[in-house]
Amino acid sequence: MTEEQQKSSGLWTWSELTKALKIDGDKQGPNIKRIIIDSRQTLKGDLFVALPGDPGPRFKPSNVSDRAGHDYLDDVEEKGGAACLVQREVEPGLPTLRVANTYDALWDLASVARQRLSGPVIGVTGSSGKTTFKSFLTQGSGGYGSPASFNNHIGVPLTLVNAPYTSNGTFTLEIGTNHPGEIRPLTNLVRPDIAVLLNVHQAHIGNFDSLTGLRNEKLEIANSVNADSMFVCEESLSKYVKDNSYSFGKSPDCDAQLISLQDTRAEIKVFGEPIKALIPGGGEHRAMTLCAVLLTQKLLDLDLSHSLSLTEQAIPRGRGSYTSISEIGVIDDSYNANPQSMASALETFRHRKVSGRRI
Repeated sequence: MTEEQQKSSGLWTWSELTKALKIDGDKQGPNIKRIIIDSRQTLKGDLFVALPGDPGPRFKPSNVSDRAGHDYLDDVEEKGGAACLVQREVEPGLPTLRVANTYDALWDLASVARQRLSGPVIGVTGSSGKTTFKSFLTQGSGGYGSPASFNNHIGVPLTLVNAPYTSNGTFTLEIGTNHPGEIRPLTNLVRPDIAVLLNVHQAHIGNFDSLTGLRNEKLEIANSVNADSMFVCEESLSKYVKDNSYSFGKSPDCDAQLISLQDTRAEIKVFGEPIKALIPGGGEHRAMTLCAVLLTQKLLDLDLSHSLSLTEQAIPRGRGSYTSISEIGVIDDSYNANPQSMASALETFRHRKVSGRRI
């Protein structure tokens, strides 16, 4: 299917859906432009997946709800949704696909969606910096990235099923964890051509017995079912990983080495080649993230030039993004929530060149 055909027909035809879900019966139904799980977001052409409030033992959500997606089918119909994916018998309304488990069905669709991606796929994890890495890479390479911080058992498959598969750019997906055993199945679903581990520190350690346990969980992203995949990680983690790995950091042994950083200007060596780059927002933590991005691009033989002149528009909201309100500069670091990321945010703010007071 060409890009023009995809725009006219949507991301999924009805027959593609029934085939992916192994549903026999009526193969006639609407083309689907987008797949959603929140009825409030319904637009024309959407397929609404009615997820149960309790996903069962397979997944470990932060909270379990007594409400389910099936409670909102009328809302989807009123807002012009195209169809629904359900796991129980419902009153006739929109065209409906029925499966045994809608969580499993969402993952089945994501697996099929992954097979049709034409560009390189990058999976990224870490205690902090995942969304910034994704933003830097997608803006620097003109690719597709997961919306917001879609990094869990719902967000990752949703990102895949809605990916514009005719794109020739990169596809960058965040992979997160709150509990042991979450990284590997998500990595197997994404099957990254390059897996990236940015860092490991105390974030989300509450459900792990130690920092070592958390580190081992994060390192699972290196164990992709994609036998040809490469692995990029921060230099202190390279001793734990396979041969086909590359590191970034400040030592001369790194494949991407941060040589110097002055305000928002950095010098970085990538495989020995010195490169000058702007660091949106400044800060060593963002410079390290850009090192990981440039190393990833180099391994994929991509053009680095756009990543060397990123502006502050590349900083995701809440991660140090800047705006001016009534001539007062406001830096929004509201997303940062663990000691290390807050320390980096405050240190960067301390060195930021401003006229007047800093509060």
